[in-house]
Amino acid sequence: MIVARHPRCWARHQTITDPDHAKAGKTMRGQLHHQQAVRRAATQDASGPLVEVEQRELGSYDRLFTVIEGGGDREAG
Repeated sequence: MIVARHPRCWARHQTITDPDHAKAGKTMRGQLHHQQAVRRAATQDASGPLVEVEQRELGSYDRLFTVIEGGGDREAG
């Protein structure tokens, strides 16, 4: 059984890669990137319009939690 056929490399820290294997890996990575892009696009489309949320003045929380003078259980209105 032949495991590999390539010229012998005596250098240290070398990696010998089968060109067919490298090509298959490149194809698979391309497919993965395409699938991820499709999923991202589908997720963005499915979320619909953005929901607006009320933004309060931060001082209201300070008053509510008695961080500033005039606080307590009531909120200045």
